[in-house]
Amino acid sequence: NLTPVLKERKSDETAGNVIAVQPQVGKMVSKSDEIKLTVSKGPRRVPNVVGKTQEEATQILEEAGFEVSPIPDTSSTEPNGTVTFQSPTGPQPSGTTITSDSKRVTAAARAA
Repeated sequence: NLTPVLKERKSDETAGNVIAVQPQVGKMVSKSDEIKLTVSKGPRRVPNVVGKTQEEATQILEEAGFEVSPIPDTSSTEPNGTVTFQSPTGPQPSGTTITSDSKRVTAAARAA
């Protein structure tokens, strides 16, 4: 009997989808062989950076694999450089651009 071995990995694919198989599909195997299946854990979650400084938010988001596009928030009453808003939130594919206002980070941060 074939023995499945499951391994999970973060991926941009939907959680639960098989993203890799060893041995390769179509290869002949014996009944006693192990079949290694790598299953997606799903897209990464965007860290919440609202309330952080634009510098902190940028570092956190870039370390998580996202691109940051700061947007000035000229209407916020928060201290200059504070992230007041971010978009998108929740699970997103790696490389997604996160905008912010520095008072808002998409991430947005308060403008000086």
